[in-house]
Amino acid sequence: ITELSEFLVTMKSAKGYQLVVIDNLAGRFIDRRSDNLLVQPYYSFYLLKQVPRENYDEKENTIKDCTAVCRKILSKMFYDKRNSLNGFADLERDSITYNQAGPFGHNWHGLNVNFTILDYPDIAYDEDDWLPVS
Repeated sequence: ITELSEFLVTMKSAKGYQLVVIDNLAGRFIDRRSDNLLVQPYYSFYLLKQVPRENYDEKENTIKDCTAVCRKILSKMFYDKRNSLNGFADLERDSITYNQAGPFGHNWHGLNVNFTILDYPDIAYDEDDWLPVS
């Protein structure tokens, strides 16, 4: 709650596009018929822009602007994947989803983008951990 309050106060005076990265541990385990479960963490960010007034056309234009900028961000992520840079080597391109977001605080609107990056942990799961005790 404290961080949210600070965020809303900061957003009062912010200008232009704002990229908000969600720092949260979320994901799922995947069984791809190997000895180990794979880890598929979820990542999320918001790209927001303030709508100067409560105007439907202006809001729609803001969403279109944010969509164009998000495509540029995704292009950079794809470049990094192709060149194994910045931790994006295992970005799962077909996992990328987006949703319209807002209003937040003082009329901020934009997009929420979610994606996964496959993680190959060096964990060996030992089925003998669950053998019945004799």
